[in-house]
Amino acid sequence: MKFLSFYFLIFLFGCTIQNQDEKLILDFVISCKDKKANPELLRNKYFCKSKNTKVNQGALNKFIEDQISELCNEMQSQDLAALKLSRADEDPEVKKEFLNEDFSKVFILKAGQKNVRYFLINNGKIASFIVMNKGGIKSFMPLCN
Repeated sequence: MKFLSFYFLIFLFGCTIQNQDEKLILDFVISCKDKKANPELLRNKYFCKSKNTKVNQGALNKFIEDQISELCNEMQSQDLAALKLSRADEDPEVKKEFLNEDFSKVFILKAGQKNVRYFLINNGKIASFIVMNKGGIKSFMPLCN
């Protein structure tokens, strides 16, 4: 009985973490829908911090904020009720598209059947939402290390 209880607790803990990751992304997307959204505040709230001292932090922050602004502009034309978030580890097609990712931390924002944006989560923060595509192979651009 203790054995089953232990696995049940691990299952619940895993679901809670997954739900926190999903909530983080959905909160970010909802925040982007606000026309007055401040990219710097969104970056500080939702994104992981780079610990790499060799990176020009100011330039990286500006790049992330520009990408956030772009996403916020895209979200203005989206109906939030029509958007759905799904896990990449449940989508065999997405698994074929990406190189070497831990799919338990990759999420897909969809509008109907169309993949709108991919998110990579690390330690409870967004690690990337920028995907590079070369020859049909996708890879996240790391925003923090």
